[in-house]
Parts: sequence; structure tokens; C-alpha cells
Amino acid sequence: SKDTAEVDMHIWELVDDYSRMTNTEMLDIQLGYFEKCLQSAIDHKYRRVVFIHGVGSGKLKEEIKATLDQMDFVDYKPANMSQYGVGATQVDIRSNS
Repeated sequence: SKDTAEVDMHIWELVDDYSRMTNTEMLDIQLGYFEKCLQSAIDHKYRRVVFIHGVGSGKLKEEIKATLDQMDFVDYKPANMSQYGVGATQVDIRSNS
């Protein structure tokens, strides 16, 4: 199994032009990307994924945690601060070890 995948979830990494998007639309895109990347990491037998969500309003981080709380095969915690600052969450996938 592979070790760690890193996913940058900043909206400017995901769409070319977000100037006309509402916060809700941006959040929906980011959450869809989060779920797709997590599933892909599981499928490809990664043990850990670091999601870089930034600080912002904290809404994205809240939604990520709410999603992860429904999954019994993952653990999560804030990612390494010296490496990522405060805007990242580390997800450990138990089923892949």
C-alpha cells in the first residue's frame, strides 16, 4: 500500500474562474472534490490523505469533518502544523493498512 496523498482544495486550484460563484457553489464543488479524492485514495490503497483546505470561514473544514464522522474506517486530526500550517486535515484510512 502507498503512504500519503496530498490534496489541495483551494477553490482556485479546482476552477478557472470562480468570481461569479456563490460561497455555496464553491463549497459544493470543494466537497464533491473531497469525496471523489477520498474515494480514489481508498481505491488506490493509500493509508493517509492530507486535505489542504485553508483557513477561510471554517465552513469547508466543518463539512469535511461532518462527512468523515459518518465513516467508521477513517480517523482524522489536524495535519502537521510545521508542514501545512493550520489549514489542513490529515485523514488516516484504517481499512487500507
